[in-house]
Amino acid sequence: MSDTLLNKYFVKKGTDAYADIMTKFNGVDILSVKGLNAQGAPVNIFTQRWVNSNAADVYIPDTVYFDTNTVEINFIVWNKYDASVDVGAMHDSFIKYMTSNKITLKSLYNNLACELVCQDPYEPTLVILKRSGLNYITGTLKLAKVNISQVAAS
Repeated sequence: MSDTLLNKYFVKKGTDAYADIMTKFNGVDILSVKGLNAQGAPVNIFTQRWVNSNAADVYIPDTVYFDTNTVEINFIVWNKYDASVDVGAMHDSFIKYMTSNKITLKSLYNNLACELVCQDPYEPTLVILKRSGLNYITGTLKLAKVNISQVAAS
């Protein structure tokens, strides 16, 4: 497993303590996280373009609101580092944890923590099980960003 901050993500529910995902779920490796820093499109800015003109009327309110952004977590659950990992059971445990409640995901690489909730259906991308050697399941979780905050680097 990678020991760089780039691949370290920490997760918690409610008032629980943060736990490294790869430690909490033995056999889970986070391949990439997309959208952690992204911001949704503005939803309350009004523009009106006029025919036969290159000008437009624009209304920008004092407070601009933005669409909810989606965070995609690409992962693999495998028994590459520990042959005793039950890949299917660990996958199910990881998915249940990540999708059944609001979670907080923290990245020390980005110094960000954001609250996420699953609103999209999930299905594994690839399932390779019941082999005598390497078994794995890959997938992508799509979680809606509820809140985001800076965290102190530690």
